[in-house]
Amino acid sequence: MIGRVLATTLALLATQQAHPLRKSDLIRLLSGSTFSQDEIAGMVRRTCLSFTPSGRDRADLTALGASPAVLREIDACGRKSAAAAVATAPPRVPPRATPSPTPQPKAPSPVTAAPVAPVPATRAPAAARTGFVAGMSQHGIVGTKLPLPLVFQALDDQGTPVRGQNITFAARNARVEPAASVTDTGGKARVEVTLGTEARAAVVTATVGTFSKSVSVTPAAGPPAELVVVCRGERAEDRLALPVDSPTVLAVTARDAYGNAVTVAGGLRAATGDRHILRVRGVSADLTAATVTLDPAGPGSTALQLQWFGVRLNFTVTVAPGAPRRGC
Repeated sequence: MIGRVLATTLALLATQQAHPLRKSDLIRLLSGSTFSQDEIAGMVRRTCLSFTPSGRDRADLTALGASPAVLREIDACGRKSAAAAVATAPPRVPPRATPSPTPQPKAPSPVTAAPVAPVPATRAPAAARTGFVAGMSQHGIVGTKLPLPLVFQALDDQGTPVRGQNITFAARNARVEPAASVTDTGGKARVEVTLGTEARAAVVTATVGTFSKSVSVTPAAGPPAELVVVCRGERAEDRLALPVDSPTVLAVTARDAYGNAVTVAGGLRAATGDRHILRVRGVSADLTAATVTLDPAGPGSTALQLQWFGVRLNFTVTVAPGAPRRGC
């Protein structure tokens, strides 16, 4: 107890001699019971502080019982110290500019050409390694689209895919989509093909750089759409005039919707409406054509029907003496 009173008295003597209070002085003042909070606040106001209180310092002083009045004086003291530091700071003197030396003219240097960087060679497709690589073995029917695209690949002399190469496509007896393309990272370009209407080779050509490569696909004829009948060298449409007691042979072929000959075997049927006027003696067929042999039995008129793979053809047949020997 005597030590605390002595420490507090020493702090009081420090304030009377106008020495700024240290943090330890404030702690002794707040820890003792000799002075009131108002007296401590007055001491801080008269002598100020020897340190700039931080947030940690304020928390410590508040924990020791510093009142709002004491804290206000501490804050006011901090502001006074900051203002005094600014007022007493020496003025900033801008650096003196050093005059630049006058440049002396230099002798012209000999002009030397800048080195030219070598231009890397552009990889070009090699004709021996470039061409169609997939889709060539497909089969199709005239007028239809191939199920898979044709794949064209561009490779250089080392067999490395050439990326970004322009390719143009063209076709004969077919349509292609697209007409132009650019190879991907694998050097490949794809083209869709719709076969033409003729049952002959459809040729697709790809042009890359200075050369072209082609591939062909031969479409098959479509299903039978019509029957063609030839009697004594002339085509018969829907009427026949036959002589009595003179057998007549009809040559029958089938065509698809585009006029292509249909390759089929067997299946042709022939029937007449009146066997007393016209009989069917026989029917034969190979891969491309069929024959029907008719036997006129007596004068009169009757019907003849031919049927082959769902296609029918009806005739009106007249049997009479003296019918023309050419045509029917």
